[in-house]
Amino acid sequence: MLDATDINAIRTGPRGEAPVVLLHSAGLDLTYWDAQLDALRHHHDVVAFDLPGHGRSHGQREDITIESVTDAVAAAITSLDTGPVHLIGLSVGGLIAQSATLDRPELARSLVLIDTAARFPAAGQAAMRARAATARHEGMAAVLPDLFGHWFLPGTLAQRPHLVDRATKTLLHDDPEVHAALWEMIAAFDVADRLQDVTVPTLVLVGEHDPSSPVSSAQHLRDSIPHARLRIVPDAAHLSPIESPAAVTGHIDTFLRAVNG
Repeated sequence: MLDATDINAIRTGPRGEAPVVLLHSAGLDLTYWDAQLDALRHHHDVVAFDLPGHGRSHGQREDITIESVTDAVAAAITSLDTGPVHLIGLSVGGLIAQSATLDRPELARSLVLIDTAARFPAAGQAAMRARAATARHEGMAAVLPDLFGHWFLPGTLAQRPHLVDRATKTLLHDDPEVHAALWEMIAAFDVADRLQDVTVPTLVLVGEHDPSSPVSSAQHLRDSIPHARLRIVPDAAHLSPIESPAAVTGHIDTFLRAVNG
């Protein structure tokens, strides 16, 4: 069983208020929050985690279940010894943020859900399971074209090759078995019937052109979580904090300042 010692983290910014905890997307790691870390550190205590099996966090194929990953993240939050945190999750990080908030409500001061969903339609689930099978049987290189087609706009792929090169190198170092288990976990995720139990202030952010967790999924989160608010990020696909870091960070900072009063 994973625990807090298995989770790699970095921390920056002034202490005293509730920390801001960042959970990254599938296949990447905490370093992809670099723009948010640099901007938010001036006014917020910011912590970024590597999810199990990613970056420098431990985790094998058998550890990649929603229960195990949520428990590990919850343990890492508890180890901060600060009380409730502002929990921010991108893509699969958003799934874990929802799960942690629902299962351990005492851990969350607020919630920011970015390019994520409460559940996925049957077609999306089938595509995720097919991606898992590709990773398992053909290796990480075989999943890259499909992933990048969802993650980035065509203009980003053409005009910002450094983003693609960085993500490529990260993904090629991932364990295909862990990656496959992660997509199977995502495909099975469903907390749609529990969203009314989220009681903390919630901000939903979505890239205008996100094909994986589209605006309709974000609207469902907004409509199902009491008093949630929604902001759409122009000119972004599924990884809006990477494609449009200033816009996303601005929305996060405004929301956190309002919650902190």
